[in-house]
Amino acid sequence: KAVLSPRGTAARPDKPRYPSGLTQQSQSLLNCLGRIALLSEVRIAIERSVVDTFLPLVVQRMTAIKNREGLFDYDDLLRRVDDALRSDRSEPLIELLQSRFRYGLIDEFQDTDPRQWSIFQRIFVQNPRGVLYVIGDPKQAIYGFRGADIHTYLDARKSLRELSTRSAELVPLVTNYRSSGELIEGVN
Repeated sequence: KAVLSPRGTAARPDKPRYPSGLTQQSQSLLNCLGRIALLSEVRIAIERSVVDTFLPLVVQRMTAIKNREGLFDYDDLLRRVDDALRSDRSEPLIELLQSRFRYGLIDEFQDTDPRQWSIFQRIFVQNPRGVLYVIGDPKQAIYGFRGADIHTYLDARKSLRELSTRSAELVPLVTNYRSSGELIEGVN
């Protein structure tokens, strides 16, 4: 009686087994590949150690230079706006922004980070007269390295749909004008 393997094929005693059934040259190549993989892991560990050691020093130096020169980067601008909107004295700023910017349109919303969403919420969503359009596709979320978070997109979409004072409508964009039919079918 033949024993069946998980793939449903009968086991053959004459069939060479892996890796002992490999030729000497193939076994040698397999060993070399294993060593290369190990070296790659060591290289990654060394890189991580270098980053962990020097990145705090670089950040500290950049912060000192920015403070001395009165410079801001993109993250500084977002942090300062978010901090100002969260402060105890934020009401006049929120009122000013809500009166000045009644409508908002955010394209590529799947690449929004929690801080950006917090700002948009205070200016548009918490504004009784505010209107916010968000356009995004979770399949295209690519800016995680910049702090974008697909969960921010999903949570924001859910919270917009559950607004009690007004309704948000989900409008699927079903026609893609930038890609061929074959590409769209392959992605889907």
